[in-house]
Amino acid sequence: MLDINFPRKNGFEVLKDIRSNESFSKLPIIMITSDSTIHIDEPLAQGTDDCILKPFNIDELINKMNKLLK
Repeated sequence: MLDINFPRKNGFEVLKDIRSNESFSKLPIIMITSDSTIHIDEPLAQGTDDCILKPFNIDELINKMNKLLK
């Protein structure tokens, strides 16, 4: 799970770092955010495997995680 808002780097910058590292490039990533200005397609277009908006339902998160780990 990766939040979009971090103090130093934003989640998109961290995502880029992860995806550029061959050891972690295939790591499933769910981007989370409470930022209502972010359209859900933006994180997906930048390389996340899924996206979820805060506040989120724990069952929804578990379902997304299970789907990615299969």
